[in-house]
Amino acid sequence: MLKNKKHYLSNYNYWLYGKHPVISAIKNPARKILKLCVTKNTIDFAKKNIGTYIEDKNIKIEILTNIEISSKIGINESIHQGIAIMVKLLKSPSIDNLINNIKSKSIIMCLDQINDPQNIGAIIRSSLAFAADAVITTKDNAPSESASLVKASAGAFELIPYIQVVNMARTLKFLKNQGFWVVSITQNGDNNIGSVAKFNKIALVLGSEGKGIRDINLKQSDVKVKIDMSNKLESLNVSNAAAIILHQLYINFN
Repeated sequence: MLKNKKHYLSNYNYWLYGKHPVISAIKNPARKILKLCVTKNTIDFAKKNIGTYIEDKNIKIEILTNIEISSKIGINESIHQGIAIMVKLLKSPSIDNLINNIKSKSIIMCLDQINDPQNIGAIIRSSLAFAADAVITTKDNAPSESASLVKASAGAFELIPYIQVVNMARTLKFLKNQGFWVVSITQNGDNNIGSVAKFNKIALVLGSEGKGIRDINLKQSDVKVKIDMSNKLESLNVSNAAAIILHQLYINFN
């Protein structure tokens, strides 16, 4: 049994903002919403898109100006788009519960100390788009749930488990014992993505753009894969690399 980071603090609330993140959060039955702030220009938008959910969750609505919302949440009005909610952190599933609920074919993203919320958010979005079952990150040197992370995912954060673990190497070993093939994406890989098309369960490992996958985690690899590309560019942004690999695996799986 593995323990993941305690990802839910009942007394920790934060402001989430922007139309896509707010809509996704309010529609998420697992998300506790404490307050909704809108402007006169966005209240009709809110009622049209999430009015039923607002009523069902008995969410308190406060009508403010853009400047007042900015002052309340500390974010420029061009970013919050005239709508913000105060939320509680989501509760992450344990690794054991995740494994118990996966399908016969599965992809789990394992991110080794990728610390940029924008990259993580983009990877979460691609993971949802291409039917991955979860995104696992390290507890250290990786972002916990926050407004910037959720916004970067464009609402996808609400729809796919985001789990932080203390020891990635131990997590990869556990996944291998559960029938997953550990596939590491690295410039030094000696296989292309087509070589793993036969695998039904894949733990897809990516590292930070600077350091890559740490040796202790790379040693857990069953297969090391590189992305075929022209010699005009040395490497890709990690979120772009993730999207390319996930798309190819999605085609293979379907």
